[in-house]
Amino acid sequence: MNARLRALAVLIAVFLLGGSVGFVSYHYMGAKAATGTANRQAAARQDHRGPRLDEALQLSPEQAAQFKQIMDEFRPQFEQVRAEQQKKFEALRSEMGPRYEVIRAEMDRKILAILNDAQKQKFQEFQKERAERMSHRWQDRNR
Repeated sequence: MNARLRALAVLIAVFLLGGSVGFVSYHYMGAKAATGTANRQAAARQDHRGPRLDEALQLSPEQAAQFKQIMDEFRPQFEQVRAEQQKKFEALRSEMGPRYEVIRAEMDRKILAILNDAQKQKFQEFQKERAERMSHRWQDRNR
């Protein structure tokens, strides 16, 4: 039973760590897109969001001009808030990154301790593949 509890604890820790990294990554990439570094991605996502508000409202030409003026007036304020969020996130990320690595290293050490040689090799291959996927994902998003 003790081994089962440890295995469950490891699974929960992996799940929570993965969720935390995913959450932080999602918000980091969202902030990056909002600051204009991923305008192409934002335009592509627009297709999946449905019609734009100005189109859905079927504004008259005069209303459309006023609508655009209002949007242009408030856009810099939104961009400023997003830029501030990105700075805060980057500071948090640089603080958290090393802490995650320490936790991950300890977790990996404990996982390796319970595996046989064949399982250790598979585990290390899995880690290598995951690192490559993450590396490619970051490269694709930073283009």
